Amino acid sequence: MHQQIFFQKNIFSFLFYFFFKFFFKKNKIKNNFLFKKNKIKNNFLFKKKLLVEKIFLFFFAAIFFSGCYSFKGVSIAPETKSFSVALFSNNAGGAPPTLAQNFTEKLKDKIRNNTRLSLVQTDAADLQFSGQVTGYDVVAQSPQPGQTDAFNQLRITIYVEYLDTKIEKNSFKQSFSFQSNFPGNSQVLQYQDELIKTITTKILDDIFNKAFTENW
Repeated sequence: MHQQIFFQKNIFSFLFYFFFKFFFKKNKIKNNFLFKKNKIKNNFLFKKKLLVEKIFLFFFAAIFFSGCYSFKGVSIAPETKSFSVALFSNNAGGAPPTLAQNFTEKLKDKIRNNTRLSLVQTDAADLQFSGQVTGYDVVAQSPQPGQTDAFNQLRITIYVEYLDTKIEKNSFKQSFSFQSNFPGNSQVLQYQDELIKTITTKILDDIFNKAFTENW
């Protein structure tokens, strides 16, 4: 009789232990699942909030900087829409006859390819460029320290008048010069095209930067 009661108690204890362990393990799994689910949900909500903040900052920045147009370091007032380049004159002795005209066209291309501005007639343009070639000089140079050979140097100077009809303080009148060397025992005609290309490219960059970056 006692053995039967003892046996029944053991079975009851075993069943109770098994039920308790199973129930606890089930709740633990459920809790882990809920924790992971909440974690994923919170991560999603956090990323969504972060995305909304980025979009808000982007539009805020766009509105804030809408006061001027900027492209590759170029800044142009929003009310400025057009530009013109009058034909440059050639007042430099010894310069090729086509130098001034070629420079005029290159300046037009430089502005047209690097800004949103439209090319129009001189009197109607918001920004107006004009000028002249004032210097075309070949100078013999003595050897520099550490060198044995003398060399020649071609120097070109171009005077530019820039009128900003929208923001007058940005207007300027200035001469731009640059030089390039060639062998001392050679004539300038042998290297003229290459020299002119090198020099005028640098002057075009200087004019463009003066008009569209330095004033901002």
